[in-house]
Amino acid sequence: MTWYKGGKENRNMMLTRYNTETGTQKTIEFPHKHTGFRNVWYIGESHNTIGIGVSPLDGTIHLLFDMHAYTRTRPTNGSLANDYFRYSYSKKNAAEVPDEEFTLDQFVEDSGAGDYTHLSLNGTLDYDAFSEFTYPQFFLNTQGDLFFSMRKSIKS
Repeated sequence: MTWYKGGKENRNMMLTRYNTETGTQKTIEFPHKHTGFRNVWYIGESHNTIGIGVSPLDGTIHLLFDMHAYTRTRPTNGSLANDYFRYSYSKKNAAEVPDEEFTLDQFVEDSGAGDYTHLSLNGTLDYDAFSEFTYPQFFLNTQGDLFFSMRKSIKS
């Protein structure tokens, strides 16, 4: 389950796993904070959902989050010009680790930014390919491959 921590001043992205074998819940708190509507932190934005996908092939966890068709100029003040796409992913088999190991350390840090928010899916910065997205959703094909779909806004 994905969610944003409550309180307008404390909106960290959260991931909670329910372990069906132990009956316990384990939550990871990410450094990323919900940016609010057009990067105005105190305005709520229900469109900025967190899409989550778990690969049954390698146990990796994938998160696409807090995007609302951001670009270098949307919002107009350019405050998200270098933060328009937000993607986090785990190491292999992170979904199945024991409760005590289900921590932020299971996720791959973005070495360039010093956080867990990557600006692309493949490690290559490509503004045109990764800007203007919203409404992320993951799905599996019949072979168990993990895919996602998102809406890309139309350039004006």
